[in-house]
Amino acid sequence: MKKIEVIERGWVGHFCKGDHCRFHRNTLLQYENKRLNVSTIGLLTIDGCVLPLDGKTRYFETRVFGVMKVSGLWLADPDKELFVKSKTELSFNSSIEMHLGVWGLGDDLHNTVVEEVKRDYLMSCLLFLG
Repeated sequence: MKKIEVIERGWVGHFCKGDHCRFHRNTLLQYENKRLNVSTIGLLTIDGCVLPLDGKTRYFETRVFGVMKVSGLWLADPDKELFVKSKTELSFNSSIEMHLGVWGLGDDLHNTVVEEVKRDYLMSCLLFLG
């Protein structure tokens, strides 16, 4: 059996204001001709202020997408979002609470979803994505 290839990429994988997020992870998972994108963003910063992504309490989020090929790159296809069992959001009551040691929490959120997708989705649930 082939191994799942994990490709860490250096750009934001989703969210229209993602270029304003101080935290982002974008991982392409590939097994044979099946691919999924796991994208985590957080710490939305505008004019020096860290703001919640949803305007309320969510400061980090992870999403999983099928991909589309654009100019030779496999990019997240927002029309092919998959929903996972793992926690995909981190909420805090305030930006002060959020700043108290959260940097590793974004990585933990992302890594947990990557492991779930590798284990449960990549080879079985992607048949409809081709």
